[in-house]
Amino acid sequence: MKVAHISEVFWPQIGGIETAMTTLFRYLPDIQHVVFTNPWDGSALAEQMASNVVVNRIPPSDTMLMGFLRLLSLGNSSPRSIRGLTLLTHLLRETRRRRRIGNESPAFEIIHLHSAEKARYFFALDAKYSLTIGRRLVDWWLRADVYQGPILITDHSLFGASRRQFNQTHAGEVLRRIRYAICVERSGYENAEAFVSEHGLDVQLWHVPNPVDTDLFPYQPMPDTPMLRVGYVGRAKREGVDRIFEIAAHAPDGCEFHLALAGGPSDLDRFQPHPKNVRIEWNIPNGELPKFYSGIHFLLDPWSFGAPRTALEALSTGRVVIRLRSTKSFAEEVPETVSPVVRPRSSELFSVLQGLREDPSELERMGKASRALAVERFEARRIADAYRRIYHEILQHSQLRGKGE
Repeated sequence: MKVAHISEVFWPQIGGIETAMTTLFRYLPDIQHVVFTNPWDGSALAEQMASNVVVNRIPPSDTMLMGFLRLLSLGNSSPRSIRGLTLLTHLLRETRRRRRIGNESPAFEIIHLHSAEKARYFFALDAKYSLTIGRRLVDWWLRADVYQGPILITDHSLFGASRRQFNQTHAGEVLRRIRYAICVERSGYENAEAFVSEHGLDVQLWHVPNPVDTDLFPYQPMPDTPMLRVGYVGRAKREGVDRIFEIAAHAPDGCEFHLALAGGPSDLDRFQPHPKNVRIEWNIPNGELPKFYSGIHFLLDPWSFGAPRTALEALSTGRVVIRLRSTKSFAEEVPETVSPVVRPRSSELFSVLQGLREDPSELERMGKASRALAVERFEARRIADAYRRIYHEILQHSQLRGKGE
């Protein structure tokens, strides 16, 4: 089987979508994966990443064109010109991407989209400025026959959280235009299922959580240190990082914060100076993160819902993930008996952390339960098998539809 994967982001960038894709590729060696993504400084436009994985980076580069725009405007780029260039960049790149996919031989059996960042952007333009070009671009991008093959999307949490957020991110507009969707969050599946039912859409949905390579992230004993070590892993640009720094600023004595952040040179200055109890490591390769997790007692998850890739990795190594949630109103992937949910107030959080730290047997029990859950529910082989079954089911379904038409 040959599958085309379309994603705005990919390795060597470090993030949840990139890691989920590369993890699945390792456990689907019987499938030929061809990735179509955006250019990245220092990376070749075409690359054989593994025996079954080819990466094509389709120009133009966002960075190059934005730099050109700023040069022309002497650093005073207007929001309108930036929006226009974003539309133009995507249009040029998507046109080239389709040409490359259409010319590929043998042809792809499935077109697999990962998230829908540009679709959300275009729908937002349409909603805010009544720019119908945004809606027409998404129609053109997601039209069922555009790639001459069935289109599957993995939402990578796009459909998750509350129904209100689902509506605000225009997730339903994506569902109107496709036939097959994988939801990585339980709440996302419930939102998508309700929307499809309410609007009578012909869409097949599956709930398949994010994968974690439990072989790469083995169980680790808790660090033997009198200090309480709290960790966080994520992109530097995400707003959750600010919440972590705010918590660290109010931490009691004897509490250290170890952060693994992904970002560029512009992000380094943003966090200087930072509290003395915070240690930051930058752009740790995914294969080296097990060592990072082994040095902490807890991982903080500051997001409002879901089970991000970093939380699953921490669970796999036997770390207790503390989820900071203001509400518990929608479905969660991880039970609270394994991963406590705490309101994001510093006093309440530190009370929970200190209580668990002072009971080593309970902390160890929860750590082993975390590992067991990761293996049972999120292990990469299981998730890869689910994707393999879905790919074959889509092929069979699309062939039957073709015969019926």
